[in-house]
Amino acid sequence: MDNKVKKAVILVDDEILLIMTLRMEMQRHYGDAFRVETATRAERAEALLTELIDSGVMVVLIISDWSMPGMRGDALLERIRSKDGTIKTILLSGYACDDSVRRLYDSNCLDAFVAKPWTEETLFGTVDRLLSAG
Repeated sequence: MDNKVKKAVILVDDEILLIMTLRMEMQRHYGDAFRVETATRAERAEALLTELIDSGVMVVLIISDWSMPGMRGDALLERIRSKDGTIKTILLSGYACDDSVRRLYDSNCLDAFVAKPWTEETLFGTVDRLLSAG
């Protein structure tokens, strides 16, 4: 990956195989348009976000699982949105609580929900729509 790329996407999921698959799909679909970074815990994703911003990289999207050890994805997205309202957010989950998803939408902390298992068409259609909306 080109270290000069100034836009990044952060993928957050505690399932290693899933996050590596998603990373490969993102790289295949978008090429070098974004740095694709991964974190297996929400707390690490938050630290990674700070590191990227401090190094001059603009994080444009965070795709997070809901159910993870420690901080859940909904709490992560709330914290991210309170720090930077411009970062687009997708909750990618097979187990998300409807109330949590509704609360995230109502508080403007979630831009899209994609159910697992996802199709590339659904996920990347959602990503394209969010990123083209600015």
